[in-house]
Amino acid sequence: MGRRGRLTARVGAAVLMLASGGALSTRRDRAHAVELAERLCPGTLRYVADRTLWPAFDGSEVTFATTDDPDAVVRLRVDTRIGRCGRDRPCEQELADAVARGRERAASFRSLRAALARGGHELHAVRETVTHPWITADLGDGDVSATLREIGECLADWRSGEEPWRVTVNIAASGAARRLPTGGDDRPTLLRLSDDGRLGALARGRHLSVDYTAEPGGTPTPARGRLELPFRQRQAFEETLRKEFDARMRGRRPGARGRRFHQVRYLVPGRVDRMRGHVRSSDQTSADDGLRGRRADHVALVTTDLDGRLVEEPRVAQEGGRVTGGRPGPLLPPAL
Repeated sequence: MGRRGRLTARVGAAVLMLASGGALSTRRDRAHAVELAERLCPGTLRYVADRTLWPAFDGSEVTFATTDDPDAVVRLRVDTRIGRCGRDRPCEQELADAVARGRERAASFRSLRAALARGGHELHAVRETVTHPWITADLGDGDVSATLREIGECLADWRSGEEPWRVTVNIAASGAARRLPTGGDDRPTLLRLSDDGRLGALARGRHLSVDYTAEPGGTPTPARGRLELPFRQRQAFEETLRKEFDARMRGRRPGARGRRFHQVRYLVPGRVDRMRGHVRSSDQTSADDGLRGRRADHVALVTTDLDGRLVEEPRVAQEGGRVTGGRPGPLLPPAL
């Protein structure tokens, strides 16, 4: 075995030792968490799963269900090596807080589910923190505005009386919900509906994301809806838009080339087949297709169909300025 082979073998052995040590540590953490649950909450918590937090953190995370609430999830971070839980707190206190947090989220989830159901929408998935709910609807130009308003009214029932808040609702086509992963029938509802496989299945196709904001006691108003495309569709969309943009600008500004696309995903109000956003372009030709350290000579407003084809002439919204680090800066006009 050569030197490189011996080095690879040593690294592999070290990784295996760390992994086996982590598994042993997780077993100890799980045993401690289960013992703690039986002692402090007898008959209330049921062990569901555990995972090591290494290498990001020390210790393990142990997940419980509650026997008296089928929706609640209780997560406890344990590190028996130092005899502490969570962020270096006594385990008894951390478990009590975790149980209270799990019950609070379960109650919020039930309230959200009921509010959406009153508007005729089934809650198909949601993050465990009861954020970013997923529903399904087949929207058309004639009903998209009314449907988004109705969803806002549902959210107002859910968050009534709270401080100013913002909620993002994801809307998939109805067909996306036909064969969703269950997330495990024996698991708490919030754990099942926040399962990565379930969320991924809903996000696999085109879907709409809408941000709602509201002041206390007010009706949430939907901000611009964003059409999210799967990775390969997004790549094809941007390639089509780049070619169309360059061709349209060639006669107006010779040498102009579209370099970066910023949020060309916002739906035109009242439409589900038109998107709008900004294109940064430069008159400088370069083998580098980015703008890092170079001027962005133009910022143009564009309107496209769902495949990236321009349906209106690009409108130059701003000229001049400098892009630093390739990040969106004050060049972008605030409104679309």
